[in-house]
Amino acid sequence: MHIITSTTPSLISYFGAWQRQCWVGPYTGNADDRQEPARQGFGTRERVVAVILKICEVGNPVLRKVARSLSAEEIRSNDIQTLIGYMRDTMRDARGVGLAAPQIGESLQIAVIEDKAEYQKTLTPEQLSERQRVSVDFHVIINPQVELLAPADLSFHEGCLSIPRLMAMVARSSSVRVTCVDEHGEQRVIDATGWYARILQHEIDHLQGRLYTDIMQPTTLTTIENHQRQNSAPNKSSEQKQVMTRPPFRLK
Repeated sequence: MHIITSTTPSLISYFGAWQRQCWVGPYTGNADDRQEPARQGFGTRERVVAVILKICEVGNPVLRKVARSLSAEEIRSNDIQTLIGYMRDTMRDARGVGLAAPQIGESLQIAVIEDKAEYQKTLTPEQLSERQRVSVDFHVIINPQVELLAPADLSFHEGCLSIPRLMAMVARSSSVRVTCVDEHGEQRVIDATGWYARILQHEIDHLQGRLYTDIMQPTTLTTIENHQRQNSAPNKSSEQKQVMTRPPFRLK
């Protein structure tokens, strides 16, 4: 079951999604809070249910809609703050580095992003360098607008949890500027390069009803299994010559 959205969202109809109990602290709406997110109103170290929301897969009409923007009042509402916490739960459970609201059934201009160092352990120093990939702390982008600061001519493989088991080469800009608001309704400007810039472009595409398959290099479409098998061949180190050890990121 997905969260139900109305004109003024009432978003707490989650059950039917996968659930698990855990000890966590409260989600405070602070992107710098390193605790696993919980629901607002729960005290510190309460036992709560972490709800892992169902991920919509390609073919679901919500993935092709332009998501609607949110007002400052909506952003600060309990419903949206709770939704952000659940999105973070879901992203981390899937070991993704980004999650857009349409991918959990909500056509809203919200995405959460986090690229943990532990997700990069399978990459060699050379691979990390050529991708310009560094850790990115958890944060929220709402109503984002993206400006490309370099041509969209740098190709790497991308995967997407809304398109299971597949990946393909996608050309993106290596440098972007994103203007958005955060989970507090405050204006933010993000200047990003390298892998972080790619993640932002991928997530913002989702908010505009686009998937990476719209701009992929068609002949490079492959399963993750074949991608890994090809990568096991000797004397291949560059993404431009080979597929990667694992999907560069698992975006929803």
